[in-house]
Amino acid sequence: MEKVKNRAVIGFLGLAILLSGCVELKQLSLYDGVVSAPKMEKPESISKAVEKVVYYDDHSDMWGVEDEICKRAEYTSEVVYSGTEAIKISWNRGDEGCIFAGFGIGWDGYAGKDLTQVMDYAAFRFYVRAQKERMYGLPIVLTLEDYSGGMGFCYTSNKYFERTFIDTMWQRIEVPLSDFDLDTESLDITNVKQLQLELQQSGSIYIDDISL
Repeated sequence: MEKVKNRAVIGFLGLAILLSGCVELKQLSLYDGVVSAPKMEKPESISKAVEKVVYYDDHSDMWGVEDEICKRAEYTSEVVYSGTEAIKISWNRGDEGCIFAGFGIGWDGYAGKDLTQVMDYAAFRFYVRAQKERMYGLPIVLTLEDYSGGMGFCYTSNKYFERTFIDTMWQRIEVPLSDFDLDTESLDITNVKQLQLELQQSGSIYIDDISL
């Protein structure tokens, strides 16, 4: 019996030596998945990370609040949510010759803005009301643009409304930064140039107090 055991051991060792000559052994980890980047710590306040006022009466960093082929826009003091002025704007993208309708805000003197710390926690907040009657949607695409031309988008669907429709009473709209599509056109959130509001379809509203 002892000889049989010895032969078995010798046979096993020989096989091991033979295999070791042609098999490369690798050390494997128990988990070989992708490790997620740590979540950015929430800042004490937005204003410590980035200028939170986008539009409040001051329109020195703005463009596009003017009449064009398919858009009529102006600053007005007749109807405001707060402060002294709101933006009154009507548009129809179906008008002949209409290529683009919208306006933009550089905010904070067009400084490059790093939104890294607030992407998971902040939202664009603004107030709107219809000029007349009701609107059952708000066909506006919020667009962030960086200084290399990259962009991020979010459509202002009804889920961001305070109420289910836009009427002649002011209501709050809140669009989280985390809902923006950042990948399609490679937005660099560390160097944001401006916020654009691209107007789709048609509408007639007042808009006021845009902030983070």
